[in-house]
Amino acid sequence: MSALPPHDDLLVLGLGAPHDDLVAAACRLFAAGARSAGPLDTAAEARGREALPRGACAPLLFTTGALLRAAAERAPLDETAAGPTAPAPLAVLSLGSCGPCRYALFEMAWQRALVTEGRSPIRVVGPVNSGASLHDWLDTPLGARLLEAIAAADALVLSRNRALPRAKHAAEVEHALAAATAQVCAATAAGAAPLAALASARGWERGVRAGTARVIARVRLIGDPWSVHANGDGQLCLPSVLAPLGVEVMAPPALLWLRYSLWLGRGEPWGREAPVTPAQSAALAALDARVVATWKSACAALDLEPTELPDPAWLAQLAAPFLPPTLRGGYGHVEIGLARDAVLASSAHAVISVKSFGCMPSSGVSDAIIGAALEDALPFLPLEVCPDGHAARESRLALLAAEALRRATRGPDRFRERPPS
Repeated sequence: MSALPPHDDLLVLGLGAPHDDLVAAACRLFAAGARSAGPLDTAAEARGREALPRGACAPLLFTTGALLRAAAERAPLDETAAGPTAPAPLAVLSLGSCGPCRYALFEMAWQRALVTEGRSPIRVVGPVNSGASLHDWLDTPLGARLLEAIAAADALVLSRNRALPRAKHAAEVEHALAAATAQVCAATAAGAAPLAALASARGWERGVRAGTARVIARVRLIGDPWSVHANGDGQLCLPSVLAPLGVEVMAPPALLWLRYSLWLGRGEPWGREAPVTPAQSAALAALDARVVATWKSACAALDLEPTELPDPAWLAQLAAPFLPPTLRGGYGHVEIGLARDAVLASSAHAVISVKSFGCMPSSGVSDAIIGAALEDALPFLPLEVCPDGHAARESRLALLAAEALRRATRGPDRFRERPPS
């Protein structure tokens, strides 16, 4: 495993707030200069678009722009010292790949963009998205903190998504979430375990003014990994946009991405990978159990009603009639399994699939398979994260929300949640 640079600047870059903020705070015991690369907002996307050739997918645009912005904000050369003093080397902590996808090419694109702007290359640290690499990273004291930090961020996002449609103003919820995140980050950076720090923020949403009582519709969010787990503009701000319409967005935790990677690591080898040994499979299964237990502890820390962290093996069974689980790319069978589960468990009133435009595996799934998996039982809307996404989403989302609310008014017997795995 690549050690974190104890004295270098370390940028955490991947999913935006609160995930990047909490992971950076968890890293500060091992790398004092750890910090988030900043918001993955439309300004970052625009900067990435200027630096990259046409055809780059949304995650690459957002992350490249955020990286260039953070690099530009670093301290310039100190000309007053005895000779120019260069800033500390820059390292980036990010997930390296999500299979046969452009995530695997991100480091090369980042390096080219930095060189084009006349900046020094970076050192990328972090696991690639494979079972063995994740085990090497997470089965360490640092990894334990990182796992808790991701779970804490997931729990904050879950509580935010539940609070948004029940609040009078979505902006109040977002402001309270930012304050709670800052509180948890400060305690974590000072040395507290992330979940212990999370417990201190319990009830963060109670000061938000409640809206009038109304029917709440629930929409299942699916898509490629980055668009599902990133927050803010990368996710088209769907929880905040749909909340005033009376819709709660059910986004899967980012921990599901870890579970999927660990599940892949225990399965049939892909490409030239060596077959997994029984001992390796057992180690990955034990780590997967830790992921599930950590998620339950994070929910308990915020006194949240436990929510499901789906088992990728179960999702593979649901998706198998529509896509062989051995076909990989993007989120593989996970997206189809989540859609199928929404139908079989009656756990949502509609489904939205968010896509990083240019992501061929995920777009193919959405265009050709999800409709069949839903069997016309639920309204379905695919949305692409692209420059026109914000302009094109409003009327389409309003139509979907109206249909979801119509279904929600049929009564509570129309909706139930699958017990947590």
